[in-house]
Amino acid sequence: MNSPDSSAIGTSRAIALHAAWHEPAVLWSVVAAPSGTGTPPSLELIARPAERRGASALRGHKEAMKQHAAEVAQHEKAMRAWERGSGKGNLSSTPPAAPETPVCERMVTNGAPLEALAAMLAAGPRGPLLTCDELAAWLGGFTRYSANAGRPASEAARWPPPRRASSLRVDRRTAPPLLVGRAALNIGGLIQPAALAAALTGTDFDSGPVARLLLSIPPPPLPHTPIPTRRRQPGGISPMVQRAHGVMVERMAQVVANSALRAGGAGVRQPPASERPIA
Repeated sequence: MNSPDSSAIGTSRAIALHAAWHEPAVLWSVVAAPSGTGTPPSLELIARPAERRGASALRGHKEAMKQHAAEVAQHEKAMRAWERGSGKGNLSSTPPAAPETPVCERMVTNGAPLEALAAMLAAGPRGPLLTCDELAAWLGGFTRYSANAGRPASEAARWPPPRRASSLRVDRRTAPPLLVGRAALNIGGLIQPAALAAALTGTDFDSGPVARLLLSIPPPPLPHTPIPTRRRQPGGISPMVQRAHGVMVERMAQVVANSALRAGGAGVRQPPASERPIA
């Protein structure tokens, strides 16, 4: 499952298959496996680097909020001084600008409606990772319908922008519309085969949602598979591989943060001729 890895890249990189075809680093990975096959521990392990980055972002946001509180107090003091000056006839001066509220970049979420995800997409330059042990509810959302101006509208029609890292507009009832210039959402999760068959319909296969999923079905474990010991960790991932994977993801995130994100644009790589599709 490569979704946690691609979430470290997000919208800061894209590959150009040709001049008019750019693919972002966005993957929707779904592992269909029955219960008891050890897949949840594996999902937890590969998502751990993203969880660590999310915890670090949360700590940084708490410190920023403390600084913001001090700036708000200074702004209120400056506003009182400005109001006193305005009361004496000094109307030419402009009021002091209010400090901007810090926004916490969300790295990982375990599930939320599209309206809530849109706010996360707007706050993070890379886009969050949606990881969940049971994706049946999310997949079932493709077939839910909601009333919109008297016409039924499928939820599936609202999800292509986060998959393509394109523009996403969300109209909200109790808040102004939210526009995300580049909405990228990586998804990685598990589902049981029977639940997968029940969540998807023939229409989902015809209309495109299934084609956007990277489906995999791991082989069933052998009856004589040994019980995990200290050398065989649950999920089949050794500590050495875990450390190497964490270092790789952190390096990808740092390289991205130090180049494309600071440049304000997405890096696009033109593949060599040997990798280009044959017309």
